[in-house]
Amino acid sequence: MKTLLIFALVMLPSVLLAASLKVDVRSMPRVVFTGDSQTCGRVGAWDYAQMLSWEQPVHVINTAVGGTNTTHLLNEQTGGTAEAKAGEYEVRGQKVGWGAGPYPGQTIRLGAQSYTIDRIEVRNYRAREVSVWLTEPAREDFSGTDHAVEPGWRVRIAERRPDFACFMYSVNDTGHTSEQFTANIRELVEGTRALGAEPVLLSGIPLMVAELGGSHPGDNVKVDVRADDLLACSVQFGVPYADIFHSLMLLDEPCTATWVDTVHPTSDGSTLMLVALRRIFDRLDLADNPYFVRGYRAGELCAPDEQDALTPISTSQPDYNIAGQLDDDHFDLASIHARDEYELIAEADGDALVSDRPLLLRFGVGHPSRLQSIDVKLVTTAPATASAFDWRTREWRKLTRGQGELSATVAAEDLRALIHRRCLWLAVHGAESIELDYAGLTLEGDPKPWAPRRAAGAMLWPEPGALIWTEDAGNLVANGNVAAADEGVPTGWQILGDDATYIRGGVLAEGLGELKVEGRWGAFTCPTGDLALARPLDVLEVMDGSEEEPGRYLIRSITEDGTALLRRRPAEPAAGLRFELLRSSGCLAVPGGCAIGCRGESYWQSAVRGLQPGEYRLGFYFRAYDPPAMKAKGGPGRAARVDVALNAADTLASTGPLVTAYHWQRAWLKFTVLEAGDLLLQPRAEGDTTVEFTGFSLQRRER
Repeated sequence: MKTLLIFALVMLPSVLLAASLKVDVRSMPRVVFTGDSQTCGRVGAWDYAQMLSWEQPVHVINTAVGGTNTTHLLNEQTGGTAEAKAGEYEVRGQKVGWGAGPYPGQTIRLGAQSYTIDRIEVRNYRAREVSVWLTEPAREDFSGTDHAVEPGWRVRIAERRPDFACFMYSVNDTGHTSEQFTANIRELVEGTRALGAEPVLLSGIPLMVAELGGSHPGDNVKVDVRADDLLACSVQFGVPYADIFHSLMLLDEPCTATWVDTVHPTSDGSTLMLVALRRIFDRLDLADNPYFVRGYRAGELCAPDEQDALTPISTSQPDYNIAGQLDDDHFDLASIHARDEYELIAEADGDALVSDRPLLLRFGVGHPSRLQSIDVKLVTTAPATASAFDWRTREWRKLTRGQGELSATVAAEDLRALIHRRCLWLAVHGAESIELDYAGLTLEGDPKPWAPRRAAGAMLWPEPGALIWTEDAGNLVANGNVAAADEGVPTGWQILGDDATYIRGGVLAEGLGELKVEGRWGAFTCPTGDLALARPLDVLEVMDGSEEEPGRYLIRSITEDGTALLRRRPAEPAAGLRFELLRSSGCLAVPGGCAIGCRGESYWQSAVRGLQPGEYRLGFYFRAYDPPAMKAKGGPGRAARVDVALNAADTLASTGPLVTAYHWQRAWLKFTVLEAGDLLLQPRAEGDTTVEFTGFSLQRRER
């Protein structure tokens, strides 16, 4: 009897603590992104919202609309004339603003009749001739000005049921006064909180204007004002704010983040958005969500860590049709539904995610010690096999096979083998096409509850001064901005290898040349050959006669005959123009305009002599330099690294391969020195892509 009593006392706590927790798409926080075309992922680029979905444990939804501003979210859209014929789906507009504003699913009122918009087709952008296509035929003829498109708020925000809503606005709100813009932001913030969600604000990227050597006809002055307004709103309304605009103005003078259309970010140009949102999501505790599902298409069924070609399943990207092609005229309700593949597996509704390749699902399950078992539930509309990856045998273990509702249980004794880094990997595979309608787990035992932080308050990324390099007494790296040089090498730095270069800021050449117009672009030639030193992203300052000040022309490439092809189109061709060829690192955060570059096995080295024991923090700026490789989609990858060694011994610390962009970023490395010695700084490349560095700083950290 005594033994039995002890057993009961031991078992009682686990019975009391036993709980269930569901993990599926619906259990993840919903983060809605909206804004103008800089959030859409135009020009064939991935949108930054989608790229964030590849790494963050949240359900991302993007409802941005090109050409819109804050007013389109909050107010009806009127103006111009509309015409529809009974029985037809098309509503033809003349001098309407529909090319910038409606999102599929919003309603349009034609007189007394109201309809749902399926898609928007721009027939003539300049003339504002736009058609709206309805989800049903018009009930009666209509012609006139008594029409209105509802505000975007209901469809783009409210009905998405967000937990967090991220708003990127600035570029298209330049027509507002600061008072009008602030009033709109206040309404967005209050409306978001009324939904039980939390808002996040972002400013947009700079335009590639003439002042920066580009061809955009406007300027960044009012965009600058909107970015300042957003900072004030962050403080006033207690909202996190990512100041992308001012950050890129410091880190990307040649506008590598902006596509050649002068307005929209490339995928690589969205890097800072990802960096900023990671920091904000950390503050909101979103990044710590242990319970999530991430989906991938696999080239073949092999170990998850051997899948070089794992392709994330998609979120709905604005302006992309149902086939996943950039086609804003056929971006409709069906496209939105089909391209949000997470929504397709969120509920068993008969509408499945279809794949001709195996689907891999990575479920976050928390710490296995808190679990007694895991119940797996899948719903398929075609025969399939469900397997779990066994990390001990490195093989897929079949759980169940069939069609319809498939269930299996991972027992306690199998948890350690199947859970790796707090994740359970499932594969849905078969001989035929995979049709997955739902995927979810139920965790049994004592899973630790989790909830995001609902009110982060005012938060600014980057923190004031965080991107600015300063030369002060606390910096232990001499010539940290590599501006001082002796015989073509920065003072205090040593080249190791043949593929290291020094980028010295200043005037490289001057003379007389000719501006030419070649299609959408400009070109510049110099008969005396003074452009021989030019490279892409250098700037030509040309006395082109347009103003008292010289015109700035960013060089995009150099032809074999020495012609400089420009990012900016001149107003007219002209010869005999005086010019200066200017070079700069393009990093205005670091004075001097200088940098060091390397590729392959070559690297740079600088010594800090007699460093004393203690804790230190090394800071530096880095970027990839490869203008021919800059495309709308993709980037240089992990191309840069900085190592730290003591007394030429083995590496003391290393950043490891850094996610690199074509614009500058600032990074930090913390390390501890246990004995006095000479510290060696070694900035390196991770491959054949040239990487550049500047703005080194080393400070001792006080405990």
